[in-house]
Amino acid sequence: MKKFLLLTMICIGVMIGGCSQVKKGTISSSAKEETGSDIKISEDVNSQNTKYDFKYNPYVLSKEFLIKYGKEYFDFYKNFVDAYLNYESSCSCPKEEYSYEVDFLTNSNFLMFNADAYFDNEKSIYDEETKTIHWVYESNSKKEHDRKIKEFENQVATYMCCLQKGDNDFEKTIALYKEFNSRMKYNKNLDDESPYHALMEGTGKCTSFSGAYCHLLLQVGVDSLTNGGFSQKSGGHSWNIVHLDDKDYFMDTTYEVGSKGSAGKGLLYFGMSKEEREEIGGFSIYNSQYGDVNDLKIQDYLDSGNRYSIFRNCVNFELKRNRGCVVYYNKGNCEPKEFYYKK
Repeated sequence: MKKFLLLTMICIGVMIGGCSQVKKGTISSSAKEETGSDIKISEDVNSQNTKYDFKYNPYVLSKEFLIKYGKEYFDFYKNFVDAYLNYESSCSCPKEEYSYEVDFLTNSNFLMFNADAYFDNEKSIYDEETKTIHWVYESNSKKEHDRKIKEFENQVATYMCCLQKGDNDFEKTIALYKEFNSRMKYNKNLDDESPYHALMEGTGKCTSFSGAYCHLLLQVGVDSLTNGGFSQKSGGHSWNIVHLDDKDYFMDTTYEVGSKGSAGKGLLYFGMSKEEREEIGGFSIYNSQYGDVNDLKIQDYLDSGNRYSIFRNCVNFELKRNRGCVVYYNKGNCEPKEFYYKK
């Protein structure tokens, strides 16, 4: 399979080594029922200073853009972000095809754009004569613009309270999965269904959640992208592909939060393999693209893993960093089990 690395500034974190182990838990549980909300979880508390040092990065970029367009695209993207931060309403765009992806770009990677700007659908985004793209602001001043940006950065930072200093990619991914899902409510009847709105207001649908969760992972250096498909059983749907352990895994925060899930408390749809993603919802993965960028056939890039298949019945869990394990509870079983993600 073809594999590509992100640029150094958005590089993938340390890969997780070792084989998985599942052991019967030795801790006590007050679980009485089979639903996630009924199981009582104690948090893993460390008295030492373990606060995660988070600084918002406006330049995060999913790898599918680099796969298709190369480094030149990142140069365009950085100019685009800088122009927005400087309250400019256009930027150089050397190739018209770059403008084809800006809707996807601003709904997962460059979510900050939605804090104060939008593309005028009645006009062409790309100006062929000047080789520029154009957008419109909602604010009336640079001061108001900067305030909206700061509000968004501060809101993103609130999701990082679940992280600790030294977290590896798996720990970041699973901790943010729980934090994000615990704050989301499914609602498909919103006027604003953007991932930006999901992060700010805690509500949305599948496209809202997949873009928002992708953005959080990219912010902490975890390689993630949005993905979607269609089935006769489930209709159109959107989810995430996350790169862990040198493999690709499917994550579905929408299903986890919704009526098919664990009320956002479990891992029913965390780390699915290709086969599990196809089975759960009836999707044909090889009929979809790799990410949301046009013309990237998923079979050319996907390298699916199945390390986390043991979580398919998990309705609640806690991350025990000091022991390198996840203590989890399966549906219909109040006895805890342990998954060791470190040697």
